[in-house]
Amino acid sequence: MKKYELEQQMEETYASRRKTAELQETYEYYSGIAAQAEEFFWQDGYQSHYALRFEMALDLTSVTVII
Repeated sequence: MKKYELEQQMEETYASRRKTAELQETYEYYSGIAAQAEEFFWQDGYQSHYALRFEMALDLTSVTVII
């Protein structure tokens, strides 16, 4: 191979590796966002489902002392 062809191939390899690294970084970033969103979704659902029961349980277990 000629020097020019080797340089061209090296540039293409470098560019493709850089693009792969950028795509991997983007994937990891958005995967993290999706995981956080899913966690918040489940937390919100759990809290809204059990909030009333928790408050009622607190009311039932609260002891009022009358002296």
